[in-house]
Amino acid sequence: MADDANLNSLASYLQSIGLGELFQIDSDGNPSGWLWNQFQSGVDSQAELQIALEQTSVFKNRFPVIAEQQKLAAEGGATHVMTAAEVLQYEDKVGKAMAAAGMPTWLYDQPKDFHKLIMANLSPAEVELRIQQGYDYVQASPPEVRQAFEDYYGVGNGDGALAAWALDPEKTKAEITRATRTAYAGGIARRFDIEIDKASAQAIADLPKTEAGIAEGFKNVAGMEDIFQEGIGEAAVDLTQQTGLDAEFYGDAKATGDIEKRILERRANSKSSTGGAVLTRTGLSGAGTA
Repeated sequence: MADDANLNSLASYLQSIGLGELFQIDSDGNPSGWLWNQFQSGVDSQAELQIALEQTSVFKNRFPVIAEQQKLAAEGGATHVMTAAEVLQYEDKVGKAMAAAGMPTWLYDQPKDFHKLIMANLSPAEVELRIQQGYDYVQASPPEVRQAFEDYYGVGNGDGALAAWALDPEKTKAEITRATRTAYAGGIARRFDIEIDKASAQAIADLPKTEAGIAEGFKNVAGMEDIFQEGIGEAAVDLTQQTGLDAEFYGDAKATGDIEKRILERRANSKSSTGGAVLTRTGLSGAGTA
């Protein structure tokens, strides 16, 4: 039979992996519980105890992922079968990352919540990156960006839906990054009263521009609003916000030329008029306010 040192060691081990109920030693040193019953029946080697432990309903209910990994490995799948200590370490690290990001607690208050991520082969580092790139990014974004994200990707309202989207193992890191940049482009455009669809937002997100550069581009397009309005006596050129977007973000030669042509024409007209105001088809532009 195992000596007192081994009994105490095994009791500490079970306690450390959240299975202390299987074996207790009271203040008088009297053992009881499942582990003691194993000793009583003659099972006292570490290997035998480990095998017996993993067959208990208590262990299976607490660590179902280990049984899933064992089954996958037995079927020839390439997988690492984790120990209970490794599972607990994973849960601790990922749980802290989720808490730090302010995710709803119900997303990580049960072992099964972590086990899904383990079986999806998402390492703690990968989970943390997804939180930073997806959940945390959008959750902390301006309202316009978050709304654009909701509209473009239909994740539903609430942080729970957003977290599920960010932690979806079917998505790659590149997809998550592109989605957040796309939402940023669409949201910042709305801030400047420029409405673009998802495809346009994606195209802008794919450009080698920083977020500050994207915001500056939309600011510039918004500043062209008067240019888009055709003044009386000006050449009939159809200029719209899309013209501005094409010129600002894509360097479209025709769009740039059309805008420059109207600016030059307006400057010429301005020189021959009093005060520099330009009469457009929708009213007086450039006259200022009292």
